[in-house]
Amino acid sequence: MRRSILAAIALVVLATGALAQNAPVPMERPATGSGQNDDTMTDVDPEVLARCKREAAQKKLKGSERATFMNACVEPED
Repeated sequence: MRRSILAAIALVVLATGALAQNAPVPMERPATGSGQNDDTMTDVDPEVLARCKREAAQKKLKGSERATFMNACVEPED
């Protein structure tokens, strides 16, 4: 009787250990804002982009506020 209880406990411990090794893969975080960050603005004059980045940093803008500011800053006014 004692051996069967020990065998059952061992089986549970081994099965639990085997299941723990198959942990789910974490998903990538979804993109926030417009999906465009400062580094993807390759069609913008580098000097203008640098100036806009400095201004955004001085204003301590982050997230969607920074994206909105950067888009407005680098687009030429007509």
